[in-house]
Amino acid sequence: MRETRAQQQDLWRADAAFRSTRLPRLLALPLVAWMLPFPLDILRGADVYGSSVHAALLTRSVGAAALALIWIFGRRAQLARPHHAEWLLGLVMTSLTAPLGVLAGLAQNLSLTPWMGAGLVMCAPAFLYQSWQRTLRPVLVSLGAFLLGVPVSRAVLGAPPGELSPLFFGASMLTLAAALAIAGGHLNHALRRQVLRTQSLGKYELERRIGRGGMGEVWSARHPGLRRSVALKVLSDVDAPSRARFEREVAALSELRHPNTVRVLDYGATENGTAFFAMELLVGPTLAEVVEESGPLAPARVAHIGKQIARALGEAHAKGMAHRDIKPANLILAEAGGEPDFVKIIDFGIVRLDTHTPRASHVDDELVGTPKYMAPEVVAGASTGDARSDVYALGAVMFFLLTGTPPFVADSTAGVLVAHLKQTVPMPSRRVGTLPAALEALVLRCLSKNPADRPQDGLEFARALEALDPASLRDTSLAKTQRSLAPAPAADVTERIPR
Repeated sequence: MRETRAQQQDLWRADAAFRSTRLPRLLALPLVAWMLPFPLDILRGADVYGSSVHAALLTRSVGAAALALIWIFGRRAQLARPHHAEWLLGLVMTSLTAPLGVLAGLAQNLSLTPWMGAGLVMCAPAFLYQSWQRTLRPVLVSLGAFLLGVPVSRAVLGAPPGELSPLFFGASMLTLAAALAIAGGHLNHALRRQVLRTQSLGKYELERRIGRGGMGEVWSARHPGLRRSVALKVLSDVDAPSRARFEREVAALSELRHPNTVRVLDYGATENGTAFFAMELLVGPTLAEVVEESGPLAPARVAHIGKQIARALGEAHAKGMAHRDIKPANLILAEAGGEPDFVKIIDFGIVRLDTHTPRASHVDDELVGTPKYMAPEVVAGASTGDARSDVYALGAVMFFLLTGTPPFVADSTAGVLVAHLKQTVPMPSRRVGTLPAALEALVLRCLSKNPADRPQDGLEFARALEALDPASLRDTSLAKTQRSLAPAPAADVTERIPR
């Protein structure tokens, strides 16, 4: 079965440590290998290249400079996608094979040394965990650069064509080496995928890793008996407070039944003590991804999304819970029976229970949440977060959906926190043009510095949104000031691991 883009991304994310530590060091190897023959070229270059020795030395210098630049770039590059590695592989291989082709053309009697070097370069993909689709293009480009460099360099120097049979033989051997290397790399890649797929946790078969964070990992997993895929959140070896927070998340989610809250399906632990719980596997973009892809949303769409989130939060607030990290990245537009813009709230890992209930937990009173969407009283330390701080965060999210930016933007986290405390919230309409006055006023009310001036919980906020005039939200005069959006292309997304 052909590998999906999501599977490629998961395997790529699994190698984050490799890219950040080992890869920059490995990029130095081609540079070192390229420079080692340099002294020999200086001492005995005339015997190999004859009158073209100066051109050969220049070629080797240019190749060294190119590899040095690639090495510097590779140490700083953020290889966030698999195709980024494809480009880097192509750059490295071509920076080696192109000058080797020139050297092969400059050498007298078609010396085998550059051809052997090109053969070694062609073997590189065999040691990479990449599918053949990811290595074919860079290998073909680098092979073509070498084979083109040989006749071009000889033609520039006016050298006689010579025998064609050695050229054909060498090209055939290089092509064979490239094919074997591509096949070897693909085999390594397939075996690695198979290892990931055959892992199991309890009664669940792990399919692919979706995400990872400080507390553990989230996997797409399959229950063989039920024949359905789920999102499995797995707790790594962590300290007691983190484990308590993990268990609190399970307890909170298991009590919530609202359709706009991600559902918990199962909870368990393995014999070695690894805790996990299964959630519904969500498919769709987060609100952060939607806005990043397409820009601000239309007011009617924002109100529709906001009502769903407010109702779901209202259920949690009625049970004495506060989410404490409402933000666009924790809100997913999931596929649900064909209904457009069906929102799911995820990441209840830092939920707080009402301290007046017997379920109260005193595990963490630290500053939690995301600074761009954090209520002033939480920033000031007057509260660790309650229903009114969730309403503030939802107001900030709706501000973001309407304008494409959060209420406050600063050069540092401290600057954002100070702005929440002291600065007046700007009018959203000043950033995007005309907006429905009632909707704008409600969003600004939610962003009041004084918690008593806001809707007191999600249900009150939802009722305020429902009271808005639908006709004013669909005002066609706004078409010039706001872009119409289609949902971003769906990708497998599920519960994010809290910090």
